[in-house]
Amino acid sequence: MKERVVVPLLVAAAFLLQNVLIPLVLKGDVALAADTVAWLAVAAGSLLVSSRPGAEFWQRDWPLIGLAALVAFFQIFLGVFAGFFVGFALPSWNWSTIALTVQLPFLLVALVGTEMSRAALALGLGSRSSTQRLLLVSVFYAALTPTVSMYLDATTPAAAAEFVVRAMIPALAFSILATYFAYLGGFFCNFTLMGGMAAFNWFSPVLPDITWMVSSLISVMVAAFGFMMLDRAVKPFPSHRLVRGRKEKSHVPYIMALAVVGLLGVWSSVGFLGFTPSIVASGSMSPSLRPGDIAFVVKAPVESLRVGDVIQYVTGSGMVIVHRLVQIEGTPGHLVLVTKGDANSAPDDPIIESQVIGKVVLSLPYLGWASFYLKEAFSSMLSFVEANFLPFAAALFAAVTGGAIWWRKERNDPVRRLRKGLAI
Repeated sequence: MKERVVVPLLVAAAFLLQNVLIPLVLKGDVALAADTVAWLAVAAGSLLVSSRPGAEFWQRDWPLIGLAALVAFFQIFLGVFAGFFVGFALPSWNWSTIALTVQLPFLLVALVGTEMSRAALALGLGSRSSTQRLLLVSVFYAALTPTVSMYLDATTPAAAAEFVVRAMIPALAFSILATYFAYLGGFFCNFTLMGGMAAFNWFSPVLPDITWMVSSLISVMVAAFGFMMLDRAVKPFPSHRLVRGRKEKSHVPYIMALAVVGLLGVWSSVGFLGFTPSIVASGSMSPSLRPGDIAFVVKAPVESLRVGDVIQYVTGSGMVIVHRLVQIEGTPGHLVLVTKGDANSAPDDPIIESQVIGKVVLSLPYLGWASFYLKEAFSSMLSFVEANFLPFAAALFAAVTGGAIWWRKERNDPVRRLRKGLAI
């Protein structure tokens, strides 16, 4: 067990190099290369330490791997679901093929190194005092999740309290869950859990534009869901259920279809598919467009617009308007456009080319009302939860999680029976 001290030392060194030392002396691709070497050393050290229990480290416990994938999918699903009500945004980094190609090796090596070291430490836990050590490993990796700047910014009691709820409690919840997966099923389980969520953040061209409080609440809920599913894992997973003497139909095609529809909805909401749906909020365009209608807007060169087209544009104050184009003046490159709502008696203030968003090509009546009501209800619910229950719920989950793991140990450590294949 003494040689396993090397693993946390390597991880801590890689974290400090990545966040403190390397940024001070190196820049750009050279810094990424140095970070990659540091995490490669972590992965190599984890493999050397795990050479004796290698069969456990590389085991493929497919039910647990599938469960880890399900938990990761649930985290992504809840984030996307919340995004439908509060909106989506483009990633804050440079999401392009070149940028991903350059940065992906570092991101992947850092993730693999982190999860290999986690598995090496988790699988090295003995049957005695395993619960305390599991929690210690979880706290160690949770402490490495926030950046150094996040620690340095927590200088006041209010900032420190926000830091705990915003970063530490969600990180601890998922760190305990990932460490527990590694303890039960080896490296592939915790890598599937953490890698699935990381892959979505890396490769999705749009991400939910949710607040940190909503994100923290989702993380706590998903971690609790993961532990409940692990409790179910103590019993064998049935391959199928019989319904009136025949196998129950698989719901996978329906889930996949729903996921595809949801993905298309997410991408279209930010114009990634070439069009953007917009809900009509006023009656200024009645009877052509009524409140609650959904108007589909496509980007169109200003030179292609004609008097009579319905266009979408943004005002100087940032308001987005859908009105009919009634006048075009000026020369290409210096056009001035005048719009007017069909139900309005006076035209709008003139706009210039750069204010035009696109042209309305299709409208669907009344479908936007459902979005109005759902957004209002969801916004009210989030405001209530954020104001009253998030800190309490997050702290309670951390206490319940620790108690649940302790309770497992008091029941003669049934997780060991899981790893030996007696229950799964």
